Amino acid sequence: MKDGEYGIKELDLKIEYMNSGDRRFTYLAEGEVTVNGEKKSDILSTGQNLAPGQKYTDDSAGALAYDVAKSAKSGDRIECKLIKVSRNAY
Repeated sequence: MKDGEYGIKELDLKIEYMNSGDRRFTYLAEGEVTVNGEKKSDILSTGQNLAPGQKYTDDSAGALAYDVAKSAKSGDRIECKLIKVSRNAY
């Protein structure tokens, strides 16, 4: 957990993108957050207009899961799963 904007708790979730292609691409990562095996929130992250060889880390990928971070209890098993990553030419 970490403090996000305006002091709102959010999951400390990072997604790293690496463009290993030969031209610019934009990436979209979609996933879900589960608590004790039950889906509680979605993950949505983008890495936009990355040049060949460029890396980008989305340090705020857990921002949508603020409700999970707010209600988390000690001992909860929180998991983040990527379901789909799309790559589109820029």
